[in-house]
Amino acid sequence: MQLGLDPGYFWTITPRELRVIFAGAVRRIEPDAARKRAEMYGAAVLTRAAYHAKEFPSFERVFAQERRKQSPKEILATMQAIFASTPADKGRAP
Repeated sequence: MQLGLDPGYFWTITPRELRVIFAGAVRRIEPDAARKRAEMYGAAVLTRAAYHAKEFPSFERVFAQERRKQSPKEILATMQAIFASTPADKGRAP
C-alpha cells in the first residue's frame, strides 16, 4: 500500500478513519510536492533563459492551486486534439 500501511488494515477501518489517514498523507506529502514544483519551475526558467529572451510566466501562474474548471466542450476539444496528434498505430491499446 502506498501509504505504508498493511493492505489487510484497509478492511478493518471505517470510511471516516480512512479519510483521516488520507488527509494525514496529503499533509505529509504536500511539502515535498511543492518543493518539486519549485525545482521544476527553476529548471524551466533556466532552460528558457538559455534559449529565449522572452518573459517566462510567474511560478504562481504556472502552479496555481485553484484552477478554473473546464466546460464539457473544452474537455472534449482537448481530448480530440490529443487523439488527433497521436498516430493511430502509437499510444493506443491494441
